[in-house]
Amino acid sequence: MKRYLLCLLLCLSALPAVKGAEFNNGNMRLVLNEKKGTFSLYYVNHETSLLLPERSFIAVMLDDQVYKLGSGAPFNKPRLGGTQSQPALVFESESFLVTVAFSFIRTVSASLNNGVTITVSLKNKGAAPVQAALKVVLNTRKKGKQVFSTDQGSISMETVFDKNSGERWWIAEDAELSIMGNIAGSVRPDTIQIAATTTLSGGRWKPEIGAKSLPNASSVSYYFDALTISPDQSLVFPIILAVADESGFAAPLFFEQTIPDALLIRQVTAFLDRSLATEAPIRDEELNALERILERLEAAVIGK
Repeated sequence: MKRYLLCLLLCLSALPAVKGAEFNNGNMRLVLNEKKGTFSLYYVNHETSLLLPERSFIAVMLDDQVYKLGSGAPFNKPRLGGTQSQPALVFESESFLVTVAFSFIRTVSASLNNGVTITVSLKNKGAAPVQAALKVVLNTRKKGKQVFSTDQGSISMETVFDKNSGERWWIAEDAELSIMGNIAGSVRPDTIQIAATTTLSGGRWKPEIGAKSLPNASSVSYYFDALTISPDQSLVFPIILAVADESGFAAPLFFEQTIPDALLIRQVTAFLDRSLATEAPIRDEELNALERILERLEAAVIGK
């Protein structure tokens, strides 16, 4: 009997450890680490392949004070939130609430979900306005060599994209599984940097990027510049990630055909609020997408 129990324990110890709560949808597996406040993505087909390692992180700047979510007070006690189909990591202090919600999506050529929309919501719970900025650093390297490109061509040097860049998505290719992320979108990032992981993960909020060759250990960093959040108000910032697809993403405004109406309304509202706050011009493709969204929402109301 003792020998049997010993063998059983050895077998169990050989199994891969589950490092967080798992959520499966289509070909995607999302793992949320409630203790660390981190996340990872896997593509599940005939076998399971790592799409995005757990080394990525999110930081917020509130009135010039930087906080890395899950690391240090007051945002060091994350909890799980949301639902099975739209899970979330929640970080909360006495005066501020950060919610990182995940919705499963698919690209143009995919028949099943093969990506996620990451929607970061910043809510001011305090009594005074807050200047809030957001930074999302995606450590895309898994193992071996990775090569970066966009929908307009290859990238060999450290690169910066601003709000006026014409590119729509980036791709990080490797031998096992390639990942893509948006450049354009309903809430367009103020800046995206592709550079050495050590540079983007360092102490500076937005480091200076020079004309250097991209090292193998490189990452992608999204920056949404500071805006004022009034008491009891929120800002929403979506980012999309998926298995690389040459056909690209389904629509300029974050897969409006596949995400729930409630999340869609939040994204459109955030897009319009940010356009007014920054006085950024709205592109023709964005106007066309807005028209399609209004038609969809109108049909949903009439259908009820």
